[in-house]
Amino acid sequence: DSGGWADSASDEEIEENTHLMASLLNIDFPGSPYLAPLREDPVQLKQRAHGAFLRFFRSSSSEPTLLYLEDLHWADAPSLAAG
Repeated sequence: DSGGWADSASDEEIEENTHLMASLLNIDFPGSPYLAPLREDPVQLKQRAHGAFLRFFRSSSSEPTLLYLEDLHWADAPSLAAG
């Protein structure tokens, strides 16, 4: 037991965070109840998605974590600004 956020989070919280993080990667969950209310407010969606990434990385801070960004040099300006 690493004591990370995912260990104490509910399945619903994990699913919500997955949908939020995926939205930053342009991976869509068309029927997502978590993303639907945020689709008209891209600023709030971005803030919530960044919060999801922060929770993920903070929860894994006691374990080595690898973030692999393949082909980052092809990223457009808005994608780079999101980071």
